[in-house]
Amino acid sequence: MTALLQTQKLAGETWQQIGRLIRQLHDLQICHTDLNAHNILVQHTEAKQKCWLLDFDKCGEKSGNFWKAENLTRLHRSFVKETKRMKIQFTEQNWAELMSGYHQNFNKKDK
Repeated sequence: MTALLQTQKLAGETWQQIGRLIRQLHDLQICHTDLNAHNILVQHTEAKQKCWLLDFDKCGEKSGNFWKAENLTRLHRSFVKETKRMKIQFTEQNWAELMSGYHQNFNKKDK
């Protein structure tokens, strides 16, 4: 995803799609221990766009909900870091859109 963000901005719907994808993982109690900007793939096809999470080699099930916010904080830190290091196009508005997708149409189990 970082290579893509070096050359273009993503639409708000794409950020929301990424947020929904992460939420699906979290709802299954799967902790992606290396969730960062490099481990998200945005695939464009003629018909649609699909987002994927990559690099699951150290991931696994984790009980409780305390770790979910930490996981998202780690991802946010990665995006901020890559804006400086790789000059990716990422703003706090993008993060708000991702979080909007994360919280969209889900039961609030982690309150």
